[in-house]
Amino acid sequence: MNVFLIGELNNSNRILKDACAEIDIVFESSGSISSDSLYLKTMETAALYDNIILDLPYLRTAISNFAEGLTLLRQRYQGKVIIYAPNTDYTDEMLKLCYANGFTKVIRDYLSAGVKRRLIEYLSQQETPKAEQPIVEQNREETIGFTKKIGIIGIMPRVGTTTQAVQLVKTLTVLGKSVCYIQENDSAFLDSLELFFSEVQKDSANGRLVYRDLLFYKDRNYAYSKDYDYMVTDYGFASSEQLPTDFYSNDIRIVVCGGNAEEVAALTTLSHQLYRDESIIYIFSFIDPDDRPEVLDLMGDRREMVHFAPYTPDCFRSYEESGTLYRELLGFREEQTVKPKRGFGRKKRR
Repeated sequence: MNVFLIGELNNSNRILKDACAEIDIVFESSGSISSDSLYLKTMETAALYDNIILDLPYLRTAISNFAEGLTLLRQRYQGKVIIYAPNTDYTDEMLKLCYANGFTKVIRDYLSAGVKRRLIEYLSQQETPKAEQPIVEQNREETIGFTKKIGIIGIMPRVGTTTQAVQLVKTLTVLGKSVCYIQENDSAFLDSLELFFSEVQKDSANGRLVYRDLLFYKDRNYAYSKDYDYMVTDYGFASSEQLPTDFYSNDIRIVVCGGNAEEVAALTTLSHQLYRDESIIYIFSFIDPDDRPEVLDLMGDRREMVHFAPYTPDCFRSYEESGTLYRELLGFREEQTVKPKRGFGRKKRR
């Protein structure tokens, strides 16, 4: 296996070469790219390699037609493309172009350990000609050792997105996994949790809240500095016709839907975007069992990716049906015998 870096080797990206050396992967770089024509020619040469790394910081200053090179890669290259974008925000226009072209393997870490971990993770993954395969076909235990990122977003407000996110965290905790919840939305969920529930502990040193053995972050940068088996990011709801760009960077992508007319209309509006990603999992909340066949018909060729959320009045409590749903969704073949915690009684601060 070999790796080709499109960019000049320097002190900033040398960690990529070091990481490849650790796992016996041949590493080469393009060297200096002084013009747009040389950039496009380099893209054609890169097609001979098993893996390509695009050095975003370098290309940002070296060339002007970044988009044209991505189109060339998308059309001609069948291997794995990794984007090296240390400390780059998800709103960055070049990074958005990468996602738009289907290149979602991004290294945003800037510390050596994080860069190595993410690069080795990407290089060890098997590539498929389409989008990543549905997670229900995989046994996540077989890929243990790397943090799995789960992104969850609602098609509209009040469809149970946060409830399902917390249930995911709860299920993984019961299974004995190290996992955290990240609030990547403008809701008052964690503020309210801290204000109204007396058992909540504020761990300021680590930038998180702790409640019933569950870990919650308002700032994902604190979470990224820790080694978790899973990170569950709650994006709230889709407020426009475009999902957050970094939603697609998650290993597991979940969209929470509803069954009333307004919720179905919202799903239909986003369907042209969602259906380009065959790996997205759809969870429908508040659907009567008698109506589920109609929902499956509505989802057409995505019906195999549809799940129905059980009745979950308390998101912090373990429910047998919910645990079964998420063990299946995450690919756990057998439930670990970890005794679940009791639910809680709400307590107001006095």
